[in-house]
Amino acid sequence: MPRPAQWLQPAVALPITTGPFHVKGVLYLGTQKYFQNEVPDGLVRLAETLEDPLVCEFIQQKFLPSSWYDVLPVAPLIRAEAEVCHQTVASYLSKRAAFQAREDISGVYRWMLKLASPETVALKLPRLLTQIFDFGDSYTERLDEHVVHIEVRDFPAVLSEWYSTAFEVYAETALGLAGAKNISLVLKARPTGTHASGIDLITLAGDAHWE
Repeated sequence: MPRPAQWLQPAVALPITTGPFHVKGVLYLGTQKYFQNEVPDGLVRLAETLEDPLVCEFIQQKFLPSSWYDVLPVAPLIRAEAEVCHQTVASYLSKRAAFQAREDISGVYRWMLKLASPETVALKLPRLLTQIFDFGDSYTERLDEHVVHIEVRDFPAVLSEWYSTAFEVYAETALGLAGAKNISLVLKARPTGTHASGIDLITLAGDAHWE
C-alpha cells in the first residue's frame, strides 16, 4: 500500500536554492542521467511538468559532482518525476532508488562490498550514504549476529519518505553484494525538533536483519 504523500508538503516555505540543507551535485546528476537515459524525452517532459519555474531552472543547470546544492528542491522534483513516469510517488521512489543503487553501489563500491561482511556493511553504510549531505548524523549498533540497529538523525521531515526508501533499497543492494540473504530493513521516522529555519527534523531508525 503506498505511503501517504504529506511529507512532500513542507511546513515552512523557503525560496528555492536558499535552504540551509545541502547535498552534493552527484545526487542531481543522477536525476538528470535517469531522465535522459531511462525515460523517453524525460528531461523535456520533466521541465514541462514542473510548476515552479525556479525548480525547473534549478534541475536544468550544470551540476558539479562535489559541489553543494540545496536539497529541498528534491520534494517538488519527486512529485514531477513520478508524474512524468506515470507512477505513484511510492512506486517511483522504489524504482528510482534501485536505479541509483545499481549505479553507485554496484560500481565504485562493488569491490569494497565483496570484501566486507554483511555486518561490516550494515555498520558502515549509514555513514557512507550521509557523506553527500552537509547536515545530519548517523548511528549504528550491533544487536545480534545478523542484526544491526541503524539511525539517520536530524534529517528534514519533508524529505523523510524519499530518503527512507532510498536508504532501504541501498541497504538491500549493499548487503546482497556482501553475501547476505533474506534482508529486511524498514526505517521509521520520529520527530526530533525544529531547525532554526523552521524546518521540522526527524530521526529515521530501524533494524537491519539478514541471514
